[in-house]
Amino acid sequence: MTHSSIFIYCDDPSHSRRQAVTNFKAEPDGRWNEHYASTAAQGRRESGQTIGANDSPLEARELSRRGLREVIEAEGPFRSRYRLECRRCKRRPVIAREEPLFAVLTRLTDTGLFEVSLILLAATLQRQSEATRADPEPGLG
Repeated sequence: MTHSSIFIYCDDPSHSRRQAVTNFKAEPDGRWNEHYASTAAQGRRESGQTIGANDSPLEARELSRRGLREVIEAEGPFRSRYRLECRRCKRRPVIAREEPLFAVLTRLTDTGLFEVSLILLAATLQRQSEATRADPEPGLG
């Protein structure tokens, strides 16, 4: 994977021009880090939420109070779930766990796409989800 980034925006017809949602930058280990498009909305910058093995949210206070090792031992492995939404219109939020989101971001940038609308991102995640359900173990069928 090359070091690349992707810009996610909202192009809802209610806007006079497209609105920045967020940016993700690829890391050498295959993960993606969010780089915020704006820090102006409701005191909250990030769109990610840490979730435990049972899909329950883990609060940042809990993570810092108990410590990462203790939380992993008690809750099991955890990952992030993202809610990507336009801060202006709040229409069509895209909610995805990090695994499918990162896979789609990688696929899009590997094909040379470095900007994507929320609508296209949602459709691509939906298509990936349907393909995964149809063939849960690619190459074995």
